[in-house]
Amino acid sequence: MLAVSLNECQTKQRLIGDLSVVAINAPELCVVGGKVSEIDQVEAALSRDNIDCQRLHISVASHCALVEPMMDSFSEVLRRVEFGKARIPVVSNISGTLWKESDGASPSYWLNHLRQTVRFADGIGTLLSDPSRVLIEIGPGRTLSTLVDAHPRKDAG
Repeated sequence: MLAVSLNECQTKQRLIGDLSVVAINAPELCVVGGKVSEIDQVEAALSRDNIDCQRLHISVASHCALVEPMMDSFSEVLRRVEFGKARIPVVSNISGTLWKESDGASPSYWLNHLRQTVRFADGIGTLLSDPSRVLIEIGPGRTLSTLVDAHPRKDAG
């Protein structure tokens, strides 16, 4: 995967082969995923054009064409899962908005989640639209907090 300091449209214009925009982490920060050879080519082109990009230290395929061969098997597993309704509000990584009642309770939602772009920046915008919310990062590092701090909807408070 490759983090690219461009917006979604600009990033898509630079994709080759089967590469995908796998995440939109900030308005001007996308992540590209796919075959290493294609990532190498895009990284070289971006560097030649003085566009900031950085390899992510992750070696799994997600949200890109590389997951497609296993989607039928994953779909079979999902059909055997009994999903319930969410008891608390949940922001969808697919839409960046609050779940509709049926979203998380359907196998198709989770199958789509595996392949579609993670709209993290939109989700943060949804969370920040209510000033009474408090966001807490749990886990190692400060990556998510850094993305929230840089979001245009975040106020000084």
